[in-house]
Amino acid sequence: MLNIKYLILFFGVLSTLNSNAQLGLGMQLELQSLTLNNLSSNDIGNRFSVQYMLRLKNARVEFLPGVSIGWGNTILLAETDRSIQYGEFSPQIQVPVLIYPFDFKNDCNCPTFKKSGNPVSKGLHLIGSVAFRYLVRDFNGVGFKHQVFPIGAGFGMDFGMSPYFTLSPFMMFQYVFSDKILDGNAEVQINRKEFVFGLRGQFHKDEKRKRRR
Repeated sequence: MLNIKYLILFFGVLSTLNSNAQLGLGMQLELQSLTLNNLSSNDIGNRFSVQYMLRLKNARVEFLPGVSIGWGNTILLAETDRSIQYGEFSPQIQVPVLIYPFDFKNDCNCPTFKKSGNPVSKGLHLIGSVAFRYLVRDFNGVGFKHQVFPIGAGFGMDFGMSPYFTLSPFMMFQYVFSDKILDGNAEVQINRKEFVFGLRGQFHKDEKRKRRR
């Protein structure tokens, strides 16, 4: 069950973002592999995000700090007939870093649509990401809250749709550190890995219009 106060907080952050900033929206599927003692599960989570885009001036390295909300429901199964109903709601703050190895020193500081070169050289990028995720969980009707730290790496490809919009499919592998639950008075560690498949849309400012003001 989604907690309404976290939704209010999420959309409150969105309302404070400057309309002239280079903003992006993203959605992704998280193929989650969880192991808890002799229980295991492979299921799909969903996540939606919003982010700024910041970049270095003299090298094509981009930062996409942002916030996101994810959720999912699954059943942890054991080799016996034992199972645990599992649900999760997870606000997150993440900072992906994008590095363009084939266009690292020749960045025109402009959207992908305006860059010269072939699609691979101007669009292919490596991704490193760190995040802080606050988990609101339900195990068989028992609530549990705590924080984890996903760290991931992967790659993506930019496609310039227009001077004002870039579309970027991407994929990553993430390992989630410090994941655990309470079993009575004892903490039980969860081994959690995620394969992420996502799509990001980035909006770019009209620099000519900005200069005319």
